[in-house]
Amino acid sequence: MTYILVGVAFFSSLLLTRLFINMAHRFGILDTPNERSSHERITPRGGGLSFVIIFSTCISIIYAVDNITIELYLTLIVGGLIVGAIGLWDDYSHVNVGVRLFVHLLAASTAIVWIGGIQFIQVFEHYYQLGWFGYLLSLFLIVWLLNLFNFMDGIDGLASIEAIFVASGAALISLIGTDSEKYAIQLYESYEKTAIYLLLPLSFSVLGFLIYNWPPAKIFMGDVGSGYLGFVFGVLVIATTMTGKLNIWTWIILLGIFITDSTVTLIRRIIAGERWYKAHRVHAYQHASRRWNSHRKITLSVLVINIVWLLPLAWMATIRPIWGVLLTICAYLPLSFLAFYLRAGKAE
Repeated sequence: MTYILVGVAFFSSLLLTRLFINMAHRFGILDTPNERSSHERITPRGGGLSFVIIFSTCISIIYAVDNITIELYLTLIVGGLIVGAIGLWDDYSHVNVGVRLFVHLLAASTAIVWIGGIQFIQVFEHYYQLGWFGYLLSLFLIVWLLNLFNFMDGIDGLASIEAIFVASGAALISLIGTDSEKYAIQLYESYEKTAIYLLLPLSFSVLGFLIYNWPPAKIFMGDVGSGYLGFVFGVLVIATTMTGKLNIWTWIILLGIFITDSTVTLIRRIIAGERWYKAHRVHAYQHASRRWNSHRKITLSVLVINIVWLLPLAWMATIRPIWGVLLTICAYLPLSFLAFYLRAGKAE
C-alpha cells in the first residue's frame, strides 16, 4: 500500500500544483520582486497548499487503515491545518508577527497535549529523563522548525529539496535497528511505523511540487508550505524519538544545513541590533546565490552536502547513539565555517 500511496501522492501533487499555477495567474495571486527578494520575475505564490492538501489526505488514509494513532492523526491534521491557514493568510495579506507567533504556539501546544514531548536524551552512554523540561523543549522545537523552514525558503527549490531529503533520509535510516530502542518510552506502539508510513508520502508529496518549484521556479511554496513542513517535521521528531527508532541527534544532523544557516544568521542579526523578525536576504544561501548568480547551483550544492556528508553521519548516529554528540559536532563544524565564510547574517 505504501508504494501505491507515494505514487498517488506524487502525481496528485504535480497536477494540483499545475492547477494552482493557472489559478494564480488568472486571479493575480503573484509575488512581485522587491529589494528583499532573491528572484527577478513575477511568480505565483502559495503553491505549498498543494502538498498540504495531498499529504493531509495521505495522513487520513494511513489513519483509516490503522497505521497511526488517533493522537498523532489529530495532531498532524488539526495542528497542520492551523499552521497552514495562518501561512496562507500571510501569503495573500499581512499577518502581524505577534498573531503569527501566537498561532504557532497554539499549534505546537496542541501537539504537546496530544502526543507528549521528548522524554529522554542520550549523551554518550548516559540517558537523561527530561521530565517537564522535555515538554518545553518540544514546544520550542516545533516552533523553531516551523519558522526555520520559513526563513530558509528564499531561493528556488531549496526548502523543497531539503524537505524531500530529510523525510527520505529519515525513512531510510529508520529501516536500520538501533540499540537505543530498549530505552524508549513506548507510549504508542504504532509510533514506530511513522517513519515509513508518514515520511515517504510526505517526501513524494513535496516532490510533485518541486517539479514546478525547481529553478527557475514557476511557483513558490509560500508560508503556507514552509510553515507546514516545519510543523510536520517537529511532530515527527517527537513521534519517532519516543520509540528510539530515530534519536534526536539523527534529526539534528539531517537538518544541519537549515539549522546552521538560520541560527548563525539570527544570532548575528540580533547582535547587530536588527529586527530579527523582519524579512531580509542575508542568509548564507542567499549570499551564495548572488555570488554565483544561480539558484540551481546552490540548491544542488545543498543536496550534495546533505547526501554525501550529513546522511552518513545521521546513519551512524542512529546505529551508534552513544556517539551522537560527537557526530553532531563533527557534522556542524564545517557547516558553521561555511556559514561564516558566506557571511550569514551580514548585510551587503
